[in-house]
Amino acid sequence: MPRITISYRRDDSLDITGRIFDRLAGHFGREAVFRDIDSIPPGADFRRHIDRVLDESDIILAIVGPRWIGPDNEQLRLTSPADPVRLEIETALRKDKPLIPVLVSRAVMPHPDVLPDSLRDFVYRNAVQVDSSQDFEVHVGRLIRSIERLLRIGEKRTPHEAVQGVIAAIEAAPPTEATPNAEPPIDLLAPVLRWVIRRVIGLGLVVIGRLCEPDYAKAMRWYRKAADHGNAYAKSRLAALTELQ
Repeated sequence: MPRITISYRRDDSLDITGRIFDRLAGHFGREAVFRDIDSIPPGADFRRHIDRVLDESDIILAIVGPRWIGPDNEQLRLTSPADPVRLEIETALRKDKPLIPVLVSRAVMPHPDVLPDSLRDFVYRNAVQVDSSQDFEVHVGRLIRSIERLLRIGEKRTPHEAVQGVIAAIEAAPPTEATPNAEPPIDLLAPVLRWVIRRVIGLGLVVIGRLCEPDYAKAMRWYRKAADHGNAYAKSRLAALTELQ
């Protein structure tokens, strides 16, 4: 289940954030959408709390209203290093999380010059406009489609996971049985296919072994499996790791 976290200021965009929250919860599920990051337990370090919440998030929405940077240009809350909203945006940028600015109540993206250096990259994130009037549903629908695209991108597996999936699929495949009426050329190809499959499995196991090299025991286990499939490189790495131990 995805986790969508909403960052906002209560005195800036409470009402429309509530509407956006309800719409997203209705589409993705109530348990997938979170807000009120700054509801921090008493005595807790809010820096660590925000870091943990955003670390568990797949997408962060930053609701930007007309009072997001502060009540006026002389009282910019974002200039305070302890400002919770500033910490939320800084943390999302530092973790390189998918971060979508959502402009509400006719707000515009702030100029880079009025932001701390740690927040200036935020203004270059492509923003989505959500109007509270009759276009609300249209705008929120566009926001939902943007979130869905980002979630699909996030679903792509890492190279390690992809290799493991290929190996599992190959190893789980039942052995090919000879068909009584099979043509001779097909029978002649069977040894070649078996050789190719063994080499593919061996190569995949080598990739996993290299990813596991910081852990000698795990690396040796995968290299040993690759060597069993006839991979010469795995045999050499297995010998090298054995000497290190």
